[in-house]
Amino acid sequence: MTRVEIVATCHGLARVDGDELVVTDLPYADVGALLADGRGLDLVETAGVKTRLALGRLSEVVVPPVPLRGTTVWGIGLNYHAKAALTGRPVPDFPTLYIKPASALAGPTEPLRIPGDLSQQVDYEGEIGIVVGRPMDNVAPSEVWSRVAGVIAGNDVTARDLMTAHGSPLLAKSMPGVGALGPSILPLADIPAHDDVRVRTWLNGDLVQDGRTSDLIVPVSELLALISRYARLEPGDVVLTGTPPGTGQDRGVFLAPGDEITIQVDTMQPLVTAVRAGVGAAVGASA
Repeated sequence: MTRVEIVATCHGLARVDGDELVVTDLPYADVGALLADGRGLDLVETAGVKTRLALGRLSEVVVPPVPLRGTTVWGIGLNYHAKAALTGRPVPDFPTLYIKPASALAGPTEPLRIPGDLSQQVDYEGEIGIVVGRPMDNVAPSEVWSRVAGVIAGNDVTARDLMTAHGSPLLAKSMPGVGALGPSILPLADIPAHDDVRVRTWLNGDLVQDGRTSDLIVPVSELLALISRYARLEPGDVVLTGTPPGTGQDRGVFLAPGDEITIQVDTMQPLVTAVRAGVGAAVGASA
């Protein structure tokens, strides 16, 4: 089966072809603009070629696949059975849903930015993001997959101490640059098992998270249908589906300058987030 990842670059929309980035001649700056125009990701797979770049240059040319402004990113708390079992928390009767402000998103190659004076428990959360392809307004679960464009890797960074202090995920996930998406999107048509997508997270080269959407408490189709009952999901919006066990909170160790988080959804290009001192990054503490 041919699998084509879609990447937004400073030269235009591109597709991954072996060890090359094939930059297309499409007039869209990112995937969000393509979807907002009512077009599908298959257009990128068949578009004409403007130029070809070595895949090794991805980090030099990649830009956010969906706009950092104007995109709504939804998240859900405690959505893996394995995480609930590990923490001893009961499965919620109704999911904890929140919106991560677009201003909280950084580009796929930017370092993590959380002021150390606000949090000493900065934590990674490797997640599978669902990219909305067509509007969803009070849709049934059976309609959801026909309106999904593809999947994307997400790092839904959370300040655990702020979560505890305020009792809400809002402030803990809203500071500028505390989350990232990308660097590529895999079209839904290239995913044979929609309800069994894998996500893995490495911290400094060590595998710390390994989960599949088959373990979700609220499956993807039910999650997006639920959100759409209360809010209209627009093309280019992203719904993060939760994080499996293995976060810093689970391990009792939080992020510090010099750490590097690598998140891979399926076999896509990995999302790499660095924590750096001197650029507004948190001075995290190890427990």
